[in-house]
Amino acid sequence: NIAELRKILDSKPSVLALNIQRGDSTIYLLMQ
Repeated sequence: NIAELRKILDSKPSVLALNIQRGDSTIYLLMQ
């Protein structure tokens, strides 16, 4: 999942910020 997160992070930096602050995989899924 981390690899996928990094891919999205490259295209959507804001998503990474949310994931780090929230630390919730649910947020990651919603932003996908």
